Amino acid sequence: MGKTLGSFSEMRARRRHQVQLYYRRLGTSAYTFLPMGETANNAYTAMIPASAVTPKGVEYYLTARDSKGSLTSVGSAGSPNFIVVQPRTLATP
Repeated sequence: MGKTLGSFSEMRARRRHQVQLYYRRLGTSAYTFLPMGETANNAYTAMIPASAVTPKGVEYYLTARDSKGSLTSVGSAGSPNFIVVQPRTLATP
């Protein structure tokens, strides 16, 4: 696809000590880990590289651990979230 895919997650409760994104191309078994950086107001972001973004899609899950060691996740390795990737077509006037 040739485009980097941004991933955005917002954690609102306690301040998170460590937020991580795990992603893989649809149809592959191994996840790649990306640390997520804090931007503002307890929001975290990471960029999935263009090489991992295909028309088949991208699967991902997020984990966050606070300073007390409590773990929160959105999705999991066994039950990931899915991003549909569709080519963008521009109409000419």
